[in-house]
Amino acid sequence: MAEKKLDSRIKEKEVNGKTRYEAQLYLGVDPLNGKKRRTTLRSSKSAEDLDRKIKRKEADIKKSGLQPKIEQKKFKELFDLWFVNYKMTVKESTWASTDLLFSVHILPIFGDNYIDKMDVMFCQKEVNTWAENSPKNFKKYKNYTSNVFDYAVSIGVINSNPMKLITMPRGEVLDIQKKDIPFYNKKELNEFLEAAKDGDSKIYTFFFLLAYTGLRKGEALALEWSDINFQQGELTINKTLTRGENNRLIVNRPKTKSGSRTILIDDDLSSVLKMYKTTSGKVVSLNKKNSLVFSDSEGNHINPTMTKTWLKSVYRRYPKMKQISAHGFRHTHASLLFEAEVSLKDVQERLGHSDINITANVYTHVTENKNKQMLNKFANFMKNG
Repeated sequence: MAEKKLDSRIKEKEVNGKTRYEAQLYLGVDPLNGKKRRTTLRSSKSAEDLDRKIKRKEADIKKSGLQPKIEQKKFKELFDLWFVNYKMTVKESTWASTDLLFSVHILPIFGDNYIDKMDVMFCQKEVNTWAENSPKNFKKYKNYTSNVFDYAVSIGVINSNPMKLITMPRGEVLDIQKKDIPFYNKKELNEFLEAAKDGDSKIYTFFFLLAYTGLRKGEALALEWSDINFQQGELTINKTLTRGENNRLIVNRPKTKSGSRTILIDDDLSSVLKMYKTTSGKVVSLNKKNSLVFSDSEGNHINPTMTKTWLKSVYRRYPKMKQISAHGFRHTHASLLFEAEVSLKDVQERLGHSDINITANVYTHVTENKNKQMLNKFANFMKNG
C-alpha cells in the first residue's frame, strides 16, 4: 500500500524535548477590510493528525466565502471623493475643521473597511460607542459619516445607507453642567483697564475695545482702520480672523447674516482708538487705507492665541486680580448692557446673534438676575402703592 502523502506545509519542531507539528495557512482576504488573513495550526499527536486538521480548516474556508480578490471601495476612498465636493460648498475654516473631525473620530474606525461590507449592526455599535464617550458630539459624528454613505449610494457603490437604519441613542449628558464663563462687573473691569493701561498700548486698546463693543476676538483681530468711522461714531464688523488648512490664518465673512453689523461706539472708546492709531502709526503706515488695527511688526494678522499671552502679561503684574479669558470680555459687555437696562433685542443685535434665544440662553445668569430685579420692583410697587 502506497504511503499517504502529507501536506507539504507541515513542519516538524522540537519543543521542550517533544516533537510538535505546525503549519501556516493562508485563509484568503477579509471581505470587511481587504486584509490578508493567515492562521497557524498545530498538533502534538502526529503529522497525520495535523494533516486532517488542515483539510477540515480548508473546507471551512471554502464554505465561509472568503475571496482571494475583491474590488470594493473602502470608506476612506469614498470619503476622499465626497470631501472634494464638500470643500466647494463651505468656507476653508469649516472644511478644515471637518477634515480634522474625520481624521480623529471617524476614519480610524470606518476608513479601512470596505463600504459595502459595513452593515447596520456595525454602524449601530460605533454610534453607541460615540454616544457613550462623546455625548455632546456623537450626533455630529454620525451625521458626517452618514453623508459619506449617502454619497456612496448616489454614485451606485452601495444600495442603501446603513446609518439611516440605526436606532439613535439618547446620548444624554446627565453629569456635565454648563460651565459659566467668568466675566467682570463694572468695578472689576475698570480695575483691569487701569492695570492694562500701564503696559503695552496695543494690549490696553484691544481689551478696551472688546469690553466696550462685545466683539469676538477674531472680529477684533480682523478689524481694519477703514472699518471705523470716527466722525459718525460707528464701527463696522464684516469679517473675522479664523483658521484654515494646517492652522493657517485666514479672514472670513461672519458665519451668519446678523454677524455682519454696524454698531455705535462712544466717545471714550473713540479716544482710546485715536490715541492708539497715532502710536501704532510708528509701526504700520497710516497711509495704507486698509491697514489692520491690530497687527504684528510687519503689518500682518496676529495669531488669536496671542491674546492669552497678553492677558497673562497683565495678570503677572497683578496676581490678585480676577482672571478671565478674552471671550469673557464679550460676556462682560453683555452683562453691563443688561445692567444698564438695554433690551434683550438690542443686545442681540449688538453682539451679532442670529437668534434672540441664543442671547437669552448664553446670558442666562444675567437675564435671571434681571427677572429677579423686575419681580422685586413689582412687589415693592404693589406694597407701596
